[in-house]
Amino acid sequence: FYSENASRMLDTFNPGKEKMQAAVILYFRVLDAENSHCLLPEVHELQRLRKMLGSHAVFRAANPTGHYELDLAVQADRMVASKLLESALYEGGARSWRNIKYDHRNIITTMGGPPEWLRGLPNTGLLVLDYTSSVLPEKEDLPLNDKEYRDFLLDVVANDSGRITGVGSICRLRESSVNIFVTAKQAC
Repeated sequence: FYSENASRMLDTFNPGKEKMQAAVILYFRVLDAENSHCLLPEVHELQRLRKMLGSHAVFRAANPTGHYELDLAVQADRMVASKLLESALYEGGARSWRNIKYDHRNIITTMGGPPEWLRGLPNTGLLVLDYTSSVLPEKEDLPLNDKEYRDFLLDVVANDSGRITGVGSICRLRESSVNIFVTAKQAC
C-alpha cells in the first residue's frame, strides 16, 4: 500500500508509543517510501519516526542493493532484515544475500537468506550482509546520459566542495536511487 493509506491507518492510533511502533512497521511496507513524510501529519511525530528509523530512514525496498549491519534485537533493523528476506523471495530466490555473517560466523547459502529464517528471523544477534538486487529496470527506464549523471552527482549527492563523501551524500544517493538509472560504467 501507499504512504497515504498507511497515514490513514496510523490515524486510528492514539498518540504515543504504540502509534510510533506501528509507524515503523508501516514504513517498511509502503511502496512509496519517498513520500513517507505523509505518514504522520505532526512534525514532532515525523521527527521521532526518523530518529527511530536511524539510517534506515533512507532504506528503499524498491532498490535494496547495499551493505547492511543489522542488530536483530532492534525493531527497525529486524524490519529491514525481514524486508530483505521478502525481496530475495520476490526475486526468485536468487543469490541476493552475499558475504553473510551472523554473530561473527560466516553463513553460506545458495539463495537469499538462510532457509531456516523463512520460518522466522532470530530475535537477537548481529547480521552483516551485502544485498545485490537482480531486478532489471523496465525497458522504458533509460539510464542518465553522462552529462545528466555528472549534474545529478553535483546537484544531489556532492557536498559543498564537489566531493561525494560522508553519510549525508550516501543518504541523498540512496533516497534518489529509485528514481534514476545509471550504467555500470557510471557506477564505477
